[in-house]
Amino acid sequence: MNLINQYIDYVRTVRRYSDRTVAIYESVLNDFSISCGVSSDKELTQALNTSDLRQYQVRLIDERKMSSKTVNLHFSVLSSFCRYLMGQDIIRSNPVALISRPKIAKRLPEFYKNDSLEELTLLPEGLSDDFKAEISYAAESIARKVSSSIAEMT
Repeated sequence: MNLINQYIDYVRTVRRYSDRTVAIYESVLNDFSISCGVSSDKELTQALNTSDLRQYQVRLIDERKMSSKTVNLHFSVLSSFCRYLMGQDIIRSNPVALISRPKIAKRLPEFYKNDSLEELTLLPEGLSDDFKAEISYAAESIARKVSSSIAEMT
């Protein structure tokens, strides 16, 4: 399809995206067009509606078991493509902006118990007394900084 090829040329030459990014963009746009069963530019612009986009999102999540990050990547590419089409006066609005995207799970912080922290502070045998003193001083300095940071947060 001509619109996808024009957009890929645009992101490659004007936006100067990396080859890897261009390949991802091309893959996502081709995947969307195949998924929606479009074979022409006119059909592609007609498929860029909230109904088809929601169906595509469901297919990505439920049938293809893609992660939230990957689904968000697909919709980011589609949104960028729609903004390009708006700039070319081919479509009037960005339908991707109306689609809610899946939430990305955040990693939880790791907490250490006092026992495990004490194990970390044990020094191996055979170190010089000066070196042990230096390590102890550095550890205490770090502990003070962490404590003051925690105190500032509360």
